[in-house]
Amino acid sequence: MKIKLSIVLVLSFILCVSNLFSQEAPAADKMDPKAVDVVKKYADMLLKAKNVKFNMDMNVKIQSKGMNQEISTSSEYIVEKPNKLFYNIKNGMMPLKVVSDGKEVLMFVPSANKYSIEPAQDKLENMACMQFVSKSSGFPVIDPVISDKPYEKFIADAFGAKYLGTEKVGDKDCHHLVFQKQNFDMDAWFETGDKPFLRKIIPDMKKQMEKVMEKTGQKDMKYEMTVLVDKWAIDSTLPADTFKIEPPADAKKIEPPTVGKKPGMQAQKEEEKHPSLGKDAPPFKLELLDGGKLDLAAIKGKKIIVLDFWATWCPPCRKALPIIAEVTASYADKGVAFYAVNLQEDKDKITEFLTKQNIKCPVALDKESEVAKLYNVEGIPQSVIIGKDGIVQVVHVGLSPNLKDDLKSELEDLIAGKSLVKDEKK
Repeated sequence: MKIKLSIVLVLSFILCVSNLFSQEAPAADKMDPKAVDVVKKYADMLLKAKNVKFNMDMNVKIQSKGMNQEISTSSEYIVEKPNKLFYNIKNGMMPLKVVSDGKEVLMFVPSANKYSIEPAQDKLENMACMQFVSKSSGFPVIDPVISDKPYEKFIADAFGAKYLGTEKVGDKDCHHLVFQKQNFDMDAWFETGDKPFLRKIIPDMKKQMEKVMEKTGQKDMKYEMTVLVDKWAIDSTLPADTFKIEPPADAKKIEPPTVGKKPGMQAQKEEEKHPSLGKDAPPFKLELLDGGKLDLAAIKGKKIIVLDFWATWCPPCRKALPIIAEVTASYADKGVAFYAVNLQEDKDKITEFLTKQNIKCPVALDKESEVAKLYNVEGIPQSVIIGKDGIVQVVHVGLSPNLKDDLKSELEDLIAGKSLVKDEKK
C-alpha cells in the first residue's frame, strides 16, 4: 500500500521546485513565429469566450533511491468571467471543490467534510483561492483561462520557443511546441484547426531538480509531470445551478483557509480536527533501523510517546526531524519517548541521511505505510503525541515555524498532567 499524499505535501514539493522558476528571463529574442502564432490563436479564443469548460489529468512521479511515488489527479473546470468558477478535484491526492457564484466563494474538502465561504472578488485573478487552484493545476493551464492577458500568462518568462511540427495526442492532430525558460523547458501540444485547444504539457524538470538535489542533499531524485487536458467546451449552455453555492447539509463550516498566505488548505487551528485526535492510540509493531522492535503496546500508558511520520525526500520533513529529535531528547528523563517513523524507504537511504545530518534518534520502519494508515497520515511530516493515558493528544501536519516552542509547551503540559485534547476543545 502506497501512502496517499495530501495536497499540502504535494504543493510543498511543487512550491519548492517552482520557487526556482521565478528568476527574470533574458529578452525574448528566440521566439519562432509559428509557435507564437499558435499560442496567440489559443489566447484570442480564450479572450472571446463567454465561458470555458475542460477537464485535466495530472500525473506526477517522484523517484529516488528506496522511494517511488506516483500521484495522479483528475479535475474539472468551468470558468465564466469575470468571477464565476466551478473547480472540482474528482479523485487523486485529495478531493476538493471550489465554487464561486460571483458573490461568494465556497471551498469544500470532502475528506474532512468541512467547508468555508468568503466574499468573491471582482475578478477570479484577484481571489485568494485562485493562488491555490493555480498551483494545484501544475503548469500554465488555469492561469491563461482566467486572465485578461492569456498569451502573456502562458509564455510567462519564456525567452525561446520552437515549432516542432504536428503530432497526435490521442485522436487529435496537434501542433507540438517547446518553450525555453530560465530554468526549464516545456513541451506543449495545441490542437490544429480553428479551435487550438491546449491538449498536453510536459515540463522538463532536469535543471530544477539539479538545484533541488543540491539544496536537499539528494543525489538521484527524479521528478516527472504530464498534464493532459480534454473535454473542452467554449460558450456552451451551462445548467442554471452550475455555480450554485450549496455545501452538503452534514458538512461543518470553518473559517476561510489561509490560501495565499501559505500553501494548502490548512486553516490556522485545523489540527484539532484531525481524525486521530482524542482517540485511543492504535497499537502496532515495527522493526527499528538499528535492530529490535518498537511495540507500542509495551510502552503505551507508561510514557508520553512522540511519533514523527517522515521521509528523506520530503523537504519539510528534513527540517522538522532534527528539531523534534532535539526537543524530545531534552525531556527523555521526564518520561518522553520519541520514534521517527520512516515511510517506505530502505535502510541505507535512511542511514545515509541521518549520518550526514548528525541526527540521533530511534527510527521505526513503516515499510508498507500500514502504521501511517492507522494514524490517518495523508501528508508528511505528521507528528503525533500520545499521552500517558494512551490517547492521541496532539497532531501536527506540515512544518510549523513555531515547531520547537509549540512542542516544548505541549510536552511540558502533558508532563504536568494536563489533557491537551480537552484544552483544545474549549
